[in-house]
Amino acid sequence: MTAFVHYECLVKPRTNPTEADLELRERLKREQQRGKFKPHSCSIGDLQAIADLESRRRLGKGELSSIAFATRIGQAFITDDQKARKLSVSVGNTLTQTTPHLHSWLIFKNLLTDADHCTVTSQHQSMGGSLAPHFNVAYDLALQCRFNTHLAANLAASASVPTTMPPSPELNPET
Repeated sequence: MTAFVHYECLVKPRTNPTEADLELRERLKREQQRGKFKPHSCSIGDLQAIADLESRRRLGKGELSSIAFATRIGQAFITDDQKARKLSVSVGNTLTQTTPHLHSWLIFKNLLTDADHCTVTSQHQSMGGSLAPHFNVAYDLALQCRFNTHLAANLAASASVPTTMPPSPELNPET
């Protein structure tokens, strides 16, 4: 998380914050107290990249700084904003991902369970989010990929075990 994102999430005054906004702020504060989601500063180069990006699209400083920072350190840029995603791809960040993509990866790697998927989806909907159908598609895709991975591993393992033993030279006097 860049310092700009930290500011937008926790410091920037909001005129009419919703209950969902307040809840998400509290969750972020709790996680930061646990040592997660530390804000990172941007270099002068990052800020220059932001200025170049800002002239191309009307995005907030949080999205712009995150694109520049992720590109500089070679990490994925994860967003649910379509304009930010398109801009990130257009500047060559091949690691641009969506929030449902992250959800799918966490399911695939067994870092989220089936119950977690249901919790994430229902909490997202209760906070006015619109990504639930995409989370469900991502969930189905993760399960299919996991199944295919296990199937391939099982097929490879069974192919390496001979079904019949080769003839033993000691038992075959003709060789």
